[in-house]
Amino acid sequence: MTRLFPSSLMGCLVPCESQGELEHWMTLEADGSVVAARAQPDAVSWSDEGTERRHTPDAEVRFDDGRVVLREVKPWSDLSSAARAAVDHRTAVLQASLACEGITYELVNSKSPAFGRRVASAKQVLAARRATIRPGLDLLVREAVLLRGGSTLGCIERLIPHARREELLVLVLRRKLIVDLEQGSICPRTSVRIPNALRKETNQWLPCCVCVGTTTSCVTGYDTACCPEQRTAKSTSCALTTSQPLRSKKRLL
Repeated sequence: MTRLFPSSLMGCLVPCESQGELEHWMTLEADGSVVAARAQPDAVSWSDEGTERRHTPDAEVRFDDGRVVLREVKPWSDLSSAARAAVDHRTAVLQASLACEGITYELVNSKSPAFGRRVASAKQVLAARRATIRPGLDLLVREAVLLRGGSTLGCIERLIPHARREELLVLVLRRKLIVDLEQGSICPRTSVRIPNALRKETNQWLPCCVCVGTTTSCVTGYDTACCPEQRTAKSTSCALTTSQPLRSKKRLL
């Protein structure tokens, strides 16, 4: 039975022919590294021992690093041996033929434990759809991650006063933050990063180091990274010398 999934990536209701496809779209919606996606994209064709064949993937996905991926979702454990062999053959042929075009073809096993973990994380992210966030929170999060070493949700929550988990997950849905969906449950240890486009934008205007007065302390309004393993002494956290001007800037790497 076909079910409809409300997708902000598509801007419409996406028809899903199976539970696996529906859950796959949940993971795409909750993956901040996905910048665009299309359901049932153009069919791909290939020659199989003189016979022309065509197949329509379940989704076309574009990521923030420029990758284009065509995906086919299958409940692997539910397939017969003959069906598995046919899918394996088609996948191998399409992977080889599409690679020369810079396109990746992937088979998603909707019954695998890894897929189940992504779905569990995605559901937690999607539960924040109705939450509201304070103005300017995305800039505070960018600062926390890029300047202050916040590499997990727990770090960001400690670095930004009164930051709520739901607010941060809204940023994920708005493509302002990326969380690792592979862990199976969104928690303080969940890894985060800023999307590549926002990193490049930030690199153009946000200072990564401001030196004040005659000290060499690196301050952006705060001390050092929140994570114990990343914390270093303020006296060694800035490469600028005391003889430099009152305010100096250094571009992000």
